[in-house]
Amino acid sequence: MREARRFAQMFAYLFAMFVLFRLHEYVVLAKHQISFTGWGFALVNALVLAKVMLVADDLRLGAWRGRGAPIYWMLLRSILFAIVFFVFDIAEKVLVGAFHGSSIAESLPTYGGGGLMGTVLVGIIVSVALIPFFAIEEISRAMGPGEFAKLLFNRDGGSGNAQNGNAGSIRTHSESS
Repeated sequence: MREARRFAQMFAYLFAMFVLFRLHEYVVLAKHQISFTGWGFALVNALVLAKVMLVADDLRLGAWRGRGAPIYWMLLRSILFAIVFFVFDIAEKVLVGAFHGSSIAESLPTYGGGGLMGTVLVGIIVSVALIPFFAIEEISRAMGPGEFAKLLFNRDGGSGNAQNGNAGSIRTHSESS
């Protein structure tokens, strides 16, 4: 059950991210009167990459923690998972190309208009887009099981203090001592 919930969370986040990317692509193409028909790819990519993300997460990719601040681990995981997504996308395109009789060179995808600069820019965009996912994950871990969800979805902010006017307040360590 836990794996299904994790998969659903990853899928929902990736689906929202890919829909936003597709909306942006639609807007850019519409400016030049070019039709856009790639709406279904957001759903398919989110399903496939959520599974890839789940496997990479189960392999504890970037999950090691040193003495640094949590922000460094969030950024590291965002970059590592973006790289995993790129590697998976390249492997998928090469395999599909081989199935259709294309060479590896013909099958390699181009990102951001092609070239190294386009690939780096798309990599940066994907990495930055993944930061909120890993930030929420890290905050949830620090707060304890279920606490972040209570904070977001309970009317009193999960504090249990709705009667005394402290609804939704978050105490720092020094305030609670």
